[in-house]
Amino acid sequence: MYHDPALATRTRTDPRPRSAVSHGAGLAGLAGVLTWVALARRYGMDGPYSALVNLAACGLPMVIWSLLVDKVHLSPSTGIDWSSRRPWRDTIELSLTKLAAFWVTWVGIATIYFMGRFYWTGNFAFAMWCFTNAAPILFVASVPYVFWIDRYLVEPKDGAWHLGAWLTGQGGVDAQAIYGHLRAWGVKTFFLAFMLAIVPPGFGDFIRGDTSAILSDPAALANWLITFMFTIDVAFATVGYLLTFRPLDSHIRSANPFAVAWLAALMCYPPFILMSTGGPLDYHEGTR
Repeated sequence: MYHDPALATRTRTDPRPRSAVSHGAGLAGLAGVLTWVALARRYGMDGPYSALVNLAACGLPMVIWSLLVDKVHLSPSTGIDWSSRRPWRDTIELSLTKLAAFWVTWVGIATIYFMGRFYWTGNFAFAMWCFTNAAPILFVASVPYVFWIDRYLVEPKDGAWHLGAWLTGQGGVDAQAIYGHLRAWGVKTFFLAFMLAIVPPGFGDFIRGDTSAILSDPAALANWLITFMFTIDVAFATVGYLLTFRPLDSHIRSANPFAVAWLAALMCYPPFILMSTGGPLDYHEGTR
């Protein structure tokens, strides 16, 4: 039987795609979550504020590790050249154009949330509370951030600029760049609200778990550990949606442009979920 060593070499190659973050960054975030969860259980801190601190405990160690150890801010994929700082007078008009785009985008997002009244009931109400309190801070902080980062960007005319240029009647507008900008913010609009909505319930359920009763019931133990798994999962996912910044090399590169992909995703999440009780894809009947 013929054996080609080259084929064997190729089969030993790890087929998994390269992670967006290093193992160290992920482990740092996990260590932060485990530390805060232990403290929260020790002192009975099971409320929504404690759940938000859990997000900070996850995200802050990852940011520190990424900047100090991985040095992600120096990666060419950030689109930033720290050695080439433009005078702010050369970028002020460009930055103002982008700020106009961001503010219009955020007003549009706020309008969607306002019109979708389901966002103001149930668990989603907590997400709206977070957004309404963060909005003024985001509005003010966006000014120095955009003015600062535009001085170092290799190509500052991104999707935000093209949208702002279109809004202000400037030339050189690329429609595809605008669509990419809107899709990226569409992803954040839909999924960040959902993630923030489910952060407190799962976190609180795990913190309140009575180990004396759980350890005597295998089914209860399994459910409690599953809740813990989702607590960790949701913390990482929420932090990921929040920290999409170029200096962290975590900015959104692109969002899927195909309707079938959006359909497959949206049908799994409220308010479009099809697997809920009584829904067209309600599978619970066969599992009782």
